[in-house]
Amino acid sequence: MQKLVPRFGRKVLQAGALTMAAGVLIYVVEAGRYGLGIASWQMVLPLVVMGVGMGLIVAPLTDAVLSEVPREHAGSASGLINTVMQMGNALGLSLVSVVFFNVVEERFAAGAGNAAFVDGFRGALVWVAAILVGIFVVMFALPKVGASGGAGGVVSGDVEGELASEAVSASASASQSEPELASEVERELV
Repeated sequence: MQKLVPRFGRKVLQAGALTMAAGVLIYVVEAGRYGLGIASWQMVLPLVVMGVGMGLIVAPLTDAVLSEVPREHAGSASGLINTVMQMGNALGLSLVSVVFFNVVEERFAAGAGNAAFVDGFRGALVWVAAILVGIFVVMFALPKVGASGGAGGVVSGDVEGELASEAVSASASASQSEPELASEVERELV
């Protein structure tokens, strides 16, 4: 990833979004083909494709955001990124669940039986794929290649490693009480 982002910039993130969308659509096809009888091995291809797409988005996007933050605020920024990601996951899950259960309810009312669950799953995944395509389009707002050579200004080399280690140590200290955390921050600033 560290070699792709500086070379191709936001195109890496966009490829990740499209790859994830492709994996979701493969899953829609697999669920339609096998229904409730789908086996674990039949889910491997869509899950691997989605995982590759996620790998092309999450780490580079986090690096891009942290690269624009001053060193003294890297820990706070990392915590904020994690918080926003958790909130996004919760919101996304709730919206996808609404789609799923609405389709299931409608299909049960129409007498579809257990096939209603497959239809609900497929309907929810189609919405996920559409959102990923929307994310692909929104990523055009990112800089092509940042001033420091990467997408959104992704930094490279030692500075990136230092930011990452500071973010990890700040995340690890999040379990401390507020006074302990404040005194640790003061020691690091001195």
